[in-house]
Amino acid sequence: MMILGMGLPPPPPPSPGEVSPFVDVPTTSGFYRWIKAAYLEGIMVPCSTQLGGMSFCPAGIPTRGDYADDIARALVGQGVKQVQALP
Repeated sequence: MMILGMGLPPPPPPSPGEVSPFVDVPTTSGFYRWIKAAYLEGIMVPCSTQLGGMSFCPAGIPTRGDYADDIARALVGQGVKQVQALP
């Protein structure tokens, strides 16, 4: 959603033989191209790099702070520090 909201074109589907940079989001996922585009634009960051590569954690439950981080990065760039979610 943020990719389109920023006025960027829809990302293309993965190339044949493309390898996902995320260990938990295969290129066959319908969300792969959007996740990759958000990552390449600096909007979203990996939730972990401990599984032998970057993890997007699609089964995780994002917090308001996570969403705020993503929105802030989309609006003002990658230099935004992480904000703590309020209770």
